[in-house]
Amino acid sequence: MLSPRARRTTNRLLALVAGGLLLGAAAPVSAPAAPTGRVTVPAPGAGGWTSNGSARIAGTGLQLTRTGAHQAGSAVYPVPVVTDGLKAAFITVIGGGSGGDGLTFGLLDPARATPTALGAAGGGLGWAGTPGVAVTFDTHRNTGDPSGNFIGVTAATGDSSRTLATTSARVPDLRSGPHAVAIEVSGKTLSVWMDGARLLNATVPDLPATAMPAFTGANGGKTDNHAVRDAVITAASYAVAPPGPNGWAHNGSAALSGTGLVLTDAVRDARGSAVQATAVPSARLRARYTARLGGGTGGDGLALVLLDAAKATPAALGAGGGGLGYAGLPGVAVTLDTHRNPGEPATGFAGVAVGATGSLPRYAAASAALPGLRTGTHAVDVSVTGTGHLLVTVDGTRALDTEVALPRNVRIAFTAATGGHTDQHTVRDVLITY
Repeated sequence: MLSPRARRTTNRLLALVAGGLLLGAAAPVSAPAAPTGRVTVPAPGAGGWTSNGSARIAGTGLQLTRTGAHQAGSAVYPVPVVTDGLKAAFITVIGGGSGGDGLTFGLLDPARATPTALGAAGGGLGWAGTPGVAVTFDTHRNTGDPSGNFIGVTAATGDSSRTLATTSARVPDLRSGPHAVAIEVSGKTLSVWMDGARLLNATVPDLPATAMPAFTGANGGKTDNHAVRDAVITAASYAVAPPGPNGWAHNGSAALSGTGLVLTDAVRDARGSAVQATAVPSARLRARYTARLGGGTGGDGLALVLLDAAKATPAALGAGGGGLGYAGLPGVAVTLDTHRNPGEPATGFAGVAVGATGSLPRYAAASAALPGLRTGTHAVDVSVTGTGHLLVTVDGTRALDTEVALPRNVRIAFTAATGGHTDQHTVRDVLITY
């Protein structure tokens, strides 16, 4: 049980985080109204989290380890959130054993990790070996650690080690009882408070733009119970995991290549799609990505597709050539088209397609006032307004603003195709929020 003092401190921290305010030391505050335009991640005890290893839901809290040796546990929320503006408050409870090793609050990179992510035991704290950034609460001194009682910010490597970006040993005894923690992210900067006092402020270049929140903990030869209670996590918005291991189906010629999604190579008569299995609301959806079209003889183009989730499956793949891998699919597409087919306005244009006529997209709006689409890379920004308009910006210039009838729930997809003319069609740096 929390002491009355710890409970009062916790309530202040939770109120501040819920209200979207920076935390400071210590005067009592009244709880402000919840901010608009933010999302609240369900607490682990409310369900929806994936528990791995030794982690278990315990009432309304989360038990990451018991006092058995060499245990490691993690709990991961499988829906990514935007990290800029993220706020988290929770209670840590560590103790009951011989003193090792600690726990973390992690932000897993959804482009490289899945909800089953679990890192190394012992000094790995259940985090090391997973991709992303974590705040660590460490109670055992391992090689390279500043003490046997410290907090830090770490970016994990690909093995069982971890790189500490910054640490602070000027912290309360982490094993002495419940401690109220608050974390806030601004851009790439992480700030950490404990029991009302700010202990860390660190800029972390590797912090992903979107992340799956996670808690991890571990024991080695020395042990403790590691638990988290009263977690409140809020963010600016939820996000769709970028193309990678989280729920994306790759169809036809589509395949991952490093950090990019290659929809077609510069070969004739190729078509590919990548479709996210999870349906999301179309209202106020926003998608940003970088597109590269080139390397061949000039055809045909690629599309971001908002598939009707009630009618399309993750295996969706439309017509090739001028169909851009979209024609024949249910939903709306934003296209970058580099080959002029009958009825199209130019050799290079952006369009909003609302279906197909035969094997070609049927356009509700199009714009040829664009730089050469087959030269360099192009930053695309697509957003759905509150009034049902689809806004399309290419390289910072508004290309299209058109009213469309979107399905209520959509599956996000990228498609592309070549015909007699060819190009490689690649998408990178995908950030989709809702």
